[in-house]
Amino acid sequence: GPALLEEFVHPEDWPALAASLDAAMHDGKKLEIEYRINLADGQQRWIYCKAKSIDHSVADPTKLYGIVQDITARKTSELALTESQSRLTEVTRLLPGAIYISLPPDFNTIYISSGIQHMLGYSSADFIQQDFGQLIIEQDRERISKMLNTLIDSELNDFFIEYRMPHKVSGKIIWIGAQAHIQRDTNGKALKLYGYMMDMTEKKQ
Repeated sequence: GPALLEEFVHPEDWPALAASLDAAMHDGKKLEIEYRINLADGQQRWIYCKAKSIDHSVADPTKLYGIVQDITARKTSELALTESQSRLTEVTRLLPGAIYISLPPDFNTIYISSGIQHMLGYSSADFIQQDFGQLIIEQDRERISKMLNTLIDSELNDFFIEYRMPHKVSGKIIWIGAQAHIQRDTNGKALKLYGYMMDMTEKKQ
């Protein structure tokens, strides 16, 4: 019963599980929840439970049927990934430029670190909504488009290019230096660009 189950469930997870059990047994709601249990040998396991009451119309339903699955391996991987992403965010926040990932053939950005805000005035979320080609000033646009397409079609995987973009807020023209690596499939087709953008305006003056 719930009292016995409470002895094994992690204290932080018990309130949510208890509420879900009560709703399943008395209101007929389906139970679907993840929670931790503490084993007698000190190990902690993650459990996935999906169930519903056999008959919630009776005054005191006590039976649920469903599945219980040990998902410790998956949760451990998810938590490790979350921690790694958190660390990466902290590291990239300290960099003077911005790390980015973009996709050919239009080279629009699917990820960019928070350094882009200091450099060009865009939040990360705002920048990835922009058309990359249109952000480049008109005088550089055709040159950069041809250069990127030539690089994508070549056998080169690493390159450095320079172009200008206006700051979103001030309108000031910022010289950007972009170092990038092209990820290709086994046939040599370009899949993604992983790169680093830096402000080179002072060096250009």
